[in-house]
Amino acid sequence: MAGLFHIHPPLLVYKVFNFTFWGSLACFLPYISLYFKQLGFSPGSIGTISALRPIFGFLLLPFTAAAADRFRCRKAVLVASVVLSGAVLLSFAVLPRGSQVPCDVMEEQIWEMLHLNISLPYQEDQTRYNFSLDGDIFSFSSTSVLKRGIDRQVTRRALPKVALGTWRNQTTEGSLGQFPKPIQEALLANQGWLYEKADLRTLFVVILLISSFIEVVVFSSTCQADIATLDALRREYGHVDHYGWNRGFGTLGWGVCSTAAGFILNATRTVEVSCGIEHTIAGYWTSFLLAVGVSSIALVCVAYFKFSYDSKTGDTESSYGPITAVLLSWHYGSVLVMLAFLGLCNGCVWGFLFWHLENLGATQDLLGIFTAINSFSEFSCGFLSSWAIAKFGHVTLLILGLSLYILRFVSYFLITMPWTAVFIEPLHGLCFIMTWTTAVSYMTETVPTLYGGTMQGVLISVHHGLGAGLGFFLTGLLVTEYGARMTFLLYAVSCGMFLFLFLLVQWLSRVPTLEWKSEEPVKSPPDKHEETDEEQMQQTQSLLDSPGDRQNSKLSLKLPKFVLTTKAINQQELW
Repeated sequence: MAGLFHIHPPLLVYKVFNFTFWGSLACFLPYISLYFKQLGFSPGSIGTISALRPIFGFLLLPFTAAAADRFRCRKAVLVASVVLSGAVLLSFAVLPRGSQVPCDVMEEQIWEMLHLNISLPYQEDQTRYNFSLDGDIFSFSSTSVLKRGIDRQVTRRALPKVALGTWRNQTTEGSLGQFPKPIQEALLANQGWLYEKADLRTLFVVILLISSFIEVVVFSSTCQADIATLDALRREYGHVDHYGWNRGFGTLGWGVCSTAAGFILNATRTVEVSCGIEHTIAGYWTSFLLAVGVSSIALVCVAYFKFSYDSKTGDTESSYGPITAVLLSWHYGSVLVMLAFLGLCNGCVWGFLFWHLENLGATQDLLGIFTAINSFSEFSCGFLSSWAIAKFGHVTLLILGLSLYILRFVSYFLITMPWTAVFIEPLHGLCFIMTWTTAVSYMTETVPTLYGGTMQGVLISVHHGLGAGLGFFLTGLLVTEYGARMTFLLYAVSCGMFLFLFLLVQWLSRVPTLEWKSEEPVKSPPDKHEETDEEQMQQTQSLLDSPGDRQNSKLSLKLPKFVLTTKAINQQELW
């Protein structure tokens, strides 16, 4: 473990790339849902985009990785992916907001939204609230309950047409604070009442396409960068168990850059008044520009990447043969399914944990503390991953990660105060980074180097694409139907059942023999004297080829003793 603190110059560029690349993503990804909400999208639309983004990466990444392997253009694919991701981020920065509707149309849209989404009884003797933008008052009789699917008796009494800006100066503040709390929450959660519906529909399609494309290029960048890192680890150590330590710098970059972007966004927050209603907007374009600037450093690092390819160049008739043989086996196939299930659990936590804690009363500061704990946990587990793999083994760590997920989900079900999650979140690194790096170091060694990119593409698409995408989508349905607490309990039970099946398969199956490894010579880890020994052998061969040059050579060799057997012969016997 002490060797990890030693700086290996050949690996430094890969650490810097992970720090800057994941840091560039952290500049906008943690705040992307807030950006979509500011554009006027409803929670349902935001959830749809979040669920479909990883699915596109799952469908397209394996083909991109396979093409990069077959045509030996991994570096070109990596450069193109990083450049395209920066271009897409710039398009986000200049993306226009929808056109704001006139005040009378805005009033109708607010009324329609409240009519469909708010359940709020009013007594006749209650103080009436001005929900109008032109002076009208919406009052509710004692039998009126704004509830989905039920006819409402609504009394609408018109007052003189006075702009809300004038009315609010005479009565109360023209902000969301004048409305009851349930209405405030509804107006803040869905700001679509500000914009033209046609513009929102067009913007939704554009955002969905851009988000899906950036997911593909980000997955592709991650895949090719991981391949370069794994190749460098093989050259340096002879194995890839130190992958987690290098990947941990990505977590460090995520924590640093997300915090910096948060401070910048907080400084750009301004209050905007639309038809007398105050709402806060932030300059999210700053986070996108910051992401482009950080990713440019990652692009410079790519210039120093080195990729290794298999020495066999002509064998392309069965490109997927070694991979399918591994994935269709019971042992390695169950590991792949385990990786997909862990991605499902990650999607649940990433999408709805903070939402649940906020409903329990967590403040933004407390959520920021949880984010810092998660980053520190991931970095620490990445640092310890190589030691843990050597100590416990790959499969054991996967079992441990899923077992800890059971503990986490049960704890989320039981807690009633948000601050108690501070004792649970340190397990995040063991559940995410430890299992991911363990699976990568285990599965990438099962295929030849020629197919390493394809295998890495399969792992990323299954874990971050299919697993996380289904996690977002399925958890959203479960939370809507049963609530967050029961959803976490269902996940805990599901993890227990899947863990039992995984243990059963691992017990009944055997580790298959990899035929391609038996055909290759055993490669020992690189030795520091390897280069010197090779030079000595070359000099020895040159001396043997040119005996006349031995006197001019200064090389001293220790050759084994040569014994010549002789026999005395009497010369007279020859005659």
